[in-house]
Amino acid sequence: MAIKVRIIASLFRMLNTVKHEFAWYLSPFGVFTHFQYSQVGQDLFVVRHLKEKRHGTFLEIGSNHPLQHSNTALLERRYGWQGLAIEIEPKFAKRYLKKRKSPCINADALDVEFAQILPDFFSERHINYLSIDCEPAETTFMVLDKIIQTGFTFDLITFEHDLYRDGPYFKDKAFNLLSMLGYSRIHEDVCFENRGPFEDWYAKELQSH
Repeated sequence: MAIKVRIIASLFRMLNTVKHEFAWYLSPFGVFTHFQYSQVGQDLFVVRHLKEKRHGTFLEIGSNHPLQHSNTALLERRYGWQGLAIEIEPKFAKRYLKKRKSPCINADALDVEFAQILPDFFSERHINYLSIDCEPAETTFMVLDKIIQTGFTFDLITFEHDLYRDGPYFKDKAFNLLSMLGYSRIHEDVCFENRGPFEDWYAKELQSH
């Protein structure tokens, strides 16, 4: 029985990988046309809020796997976006460079000098989408604060606060910080089936860039 369970689990993982790998190629033929890579629709939130913007820009902190549960793969593959990913795990950073067109820096985001590197990757001091997902929530907030201090602005931000596990302290700190800078919380305490509330999604008044 245990062997059968492992085989079935392996098949599900393989099918999920195939779906992620080939969704983009099959979409013109009516297959996976509404496919999302992200866990709870972060990519579709960006697509809809920015009215299917093409050739946008993103900064992804804590990219993890380049396709599975990615917040930016759909934007890059279907809408021609470009960006920069920061990933602490070497194996995921290596996969990112293999599977994605955008660059990925293998580093702890707390050690990254964003004020120095962001101008090297972005021609303007405005980026369309910031996805920030580190562990724990304290680290996520500290990285958010570092990025905000660079003076770069964003149309949309998805911030993982892990309220279900880490409590409301850093969720509230992020809200206070972003509210002072003119960001509105569009969706609060986003969650999925097997976890409690873990993210807030923010938007700033759209500007022409």
